[in-house]
Amino acid sequence: MGRSEKIAVFDYIPKLKWIVAASAYLDEFYASVIKARKYALVGVAGIAWSLSLLVIYFVTLKILTPITIFTKVMEKNKGQRILEAWLYLRKI
Repeated sequence: MGRSEKIAVFDYIPKLKWIVAASAYLDEFYASVIKARKYALVGVAGIAWSLSLLVIYFVTLKILTPITIFTKVMEKNKGQRILEAWLYLRKI
């Protein structure tokens, strides 16, 4: 059925004169590791997605803030003081 290798561990108990052994397939050991790795990958992808959204937000804010200020100054002055608005933006 396509099983992987099997691992066995044993120990001797002198008081009882027994040898106790346990065995399992390697697939059984690695199943939890593979499952944890899938969850870790999903978690890392989620964190990366969240961080990229934050970066996009702040970059957009950085780009749009001067444009918004310029627009407000132009609306206030009805386009008469373009040089003042431009100089004000250069201070930011």
